[in-house]
Amino acid sequence: MIAAAAISGAIIYHNLGTAASSAGIDSPPGGGQIGVPSYSTSSNYTAAVAGQLAVTVTNAALPAGGFNANSTTTTFTCASSPSGAHLTLTNGGTGSASVSYISITSAGVVSEFTPSGACDIGGLGSGAATTYVIFPANSQVVPSPVSAQNYTGDVGLSDGVSIQFAGAWQ
Repeated sequence: MIAAAAISGAIIYHNLGTAASSAGIDSPPGGGQIGVPSYSTSSNYTAAVAGQLAVTVTNAALPAGGFNANSTTTTFTCASSPSGAHLTLTNGGTGSASVSYISITSAGVVSEFTPSGACDIGGLGSGAATTYVIFPANSQVVPSPVSAQNYTGDVGLSDGVSIQFAGAWQ
């Protein structure tokens, strides 16, 4: 069985070992290449691959004014189209998963968010292969973010894989 984890901005594939093979570094499923994620000026993206699941944070639209320390809102919803403060999740694999949490670290403090309702990411070719994580207005991030301040984050999937992302508050 081959599993993957995002470690220090690279995709690391690890052979968990079977009766036919010993543990060690292996190539990804399907003979693909191990790569380093691309970076943009607004956000850095890391893909997580587990079996036939290949989810990537392809966009982050996080305005500083949409988050504040005085709020008590720590949930998010998922939709098939973007609105307001959101993350875009895209699955290039045939498997599916659910988002179980999102964490955002800003000014050294971690803010945790959980889904309010189902947040499923479908397989490639399905209507849900691209899913938008929507943060309600005035979601809680402590301390209140400032435009151009850097943040990092993690999207946790139901299979235990964590997808890292980073950027600057808009």
